[in-house]
Amino acid sequence: MSPKPPAERQHPHLYFGSEDMAALREKMNNPLYAADWQSIRRQAEAAMSGPTIPAGNRDDALAQASSAAAHCALVYRLTGEAAFGRRAREIIDAILATDGWTGGFLGQKGGVAFHLRTAGLCQNLALAYDMLAPDMTAQQKKHFADVCWEKALRSYIAECKDSRNPYLYGTRTMNWLAVLSAGAGTLFIALDGDARDFSADIEIARAHTLRFIEWADDDGSALEHGGYWTYGMGNALHLMAALERNGWPRIMHQASQKLERSAYPIMYGCIGGKNIANFCDDSYGPLGGARDNALFLAARFHDSTIQWFANQLPPAGPLGFVTGDPGLAATPPDGLPTCMMFARTGIAIFRDSMTDPDARFLGLKAGRGRGMIYDDPHCQFDLNSILLDAFGTTLLADPGYGHDWTGPLSTNDPKHPYNSTPPHNTLLVNGEGQLDKYSPLAHLSDLSPSADIDYVVSRLEQGYGPQLKRFDRHVYFVGNKYFVVLDDIELTSPATLTWNFHALKDATLAASPAMITHGQAQLQLLPQSSTALSCSVQSDHVLPRLQWQTTAPVAAARVAFLLVPQRIASPLKAPSLTINSDAMELNDGQRTYRLPIVAHRSPLNSSMTIRRQKVAQ
Repeated sequence: MSPKPPAERQHPHLYFGSEDMAALREKMNNPLYAADWQSIRRQAEAAMSGPTIPAGNRDDALAQASSAAAHCALVYRLTGEAAFGRRAREIIDAILATDGWTGGFLGQKGGVAFHLRTAGLCQNLALAYDMLAPDMTAQQKKHFADVCWEKALRSYIAECKDSRNPYLYGTRTMNWLAVLSAGAGTLFIALDGDARDFSADIEIARAHTLRFIEWADDDGSALEHGGYWTYGMGNALHLMAALERNGWPRIMHQASQKLERSAYPIMYGCIGGKNIANFCDDSYGPLGGARDNALFLAARFHDSTIQWFANQLPPAGPLGFVTGDPGLAATPPDGLPTCMMFARTGIAIFRDSMTDPDARFLGLKAGRGRGMIYDDPHCQFDLNSILLDAFGTTLLADPGYGHDWTGPLSTNDPKHPYNSTPPHNTLLVNGEGQLDKYSPLAHLSDLSPSADIDYVVSRLEQGYGPQLKRFDRHVYFVGNKYFVVLDDIELTSPATLTWNFHALKDATLAASPAMITHGQAQLQLLPQSSTALSCSVQSDHVLPRLQWQTTAPVAAARVAFLLVPQRIASPLKAPSLTINSDAMELNDGQRTYRLPIVAHRSPLNSSMTIRRQKVAQ
């Protein structure tokens, strides 16, 4: 359907119209949305004094100022309190008078001009303009549009044709593509028809945003998980919401339903509103910004489970407040399976409950790492690593995002304190981990044999180089109490193998018996193998760790670690674990569980590792 002709549009129209304002005012006092509105208003009130543009880094300062203007303008339009409108216009005037909206981001010389902060600025200006436009003269609207074009939007359009911008030129897909296109696109829609015709430019931004959405797998997962879903997908959804209201009413429809599904991998990686599966460049903790995405998706797809997820998350901003459906019931996800695998992301999740804040939770990382063959948006060298939470605290930790993009070390440097393999809970071969020149790749298989045994295997196909022939990491969750990690390793020549299990910085670690204690919980780690191992506590990584190492080089090893999370106040007697050729047996004193060991042929190449052989000349 064609967009509504600009002459027929009246502001506001970006995310809601004047006909929606009475319902939005009612929503301010709705218990389900009151915290969202209070958060929006607090941010507007905080912007009522002080400099219009804060001191500090130019790009960050303009983004912060524009956010303040957008919040003030929204509060003004919905409440009629003139002071907020005056302050919004004052901040806007200061921004319009400031040079340097583009270029120089992260110290890049000769890099992209239209960058992440420019895009955030544009998205905020779009909302602020839409709220303030009813009070503006035609001349003021033209001045606003002309400045936005000259200082930002023309750079976006130019870089869609410039090979120096790999995101807009089509050679790279990651959050930059969504953020840049959504930021420019929402401002194009807000301004279109008032002083300029931006209809062709809207189509360019729309096409790029849809390309970003198609990057996700049909199950909704994407290589950028957790906080990057809130950022990349969150920006894309701002534009989708604006497109839906302004001429593309079917823009959210997809036969694959991947947009609706995109919230589910994030929900699986969270306990309540806290992100637990912080693999790669992700962070552990409350998932700020995710409620906007979840509220919008729940309302558009009438999904009561995502509505429940939204209610666990920190307060939303304008998008979630405006688009959320106060009449949509929330249904807890108790009926969903507690063992789930997302192949595109390369994350498997084991948990004993989808709703209990004290859930036992283990995450397993596969997928792809940084490398020479595959694009590597926010990947690390962490394949076959695990993390573990239980009883409200972390017991096996992942360092997550901790690098400096302008620092002295490349993100691919094997000595990088966060990205490299050593700080993750996985294997080292002769003290070395996965390397970019070997393009690390691992894939998942769900082989769960029964209702009380969840079983997933991650096979690492490449990454350590030719010495490692096979590294299968088998993970079991038994009786919703015990985790077992079995590593089946085969080498082309003998090597020393090292296993690392990291804890939080303030945790207590002991090597004999092996134990990690944090808060009111602790984790027993009990190895089982015919291979001789030594255990020690080490502290030379980002996080402290328990380290197991073979006492002599080996050509192959089969090592199981029984992981028993427990409350300090209610310790568990560790079950016995024995390894046979085709299965393990775990006996907890009440019953014996048989844990099959499914071994594929070695070597095994997936469709991702088959290469055309060069013909000798």
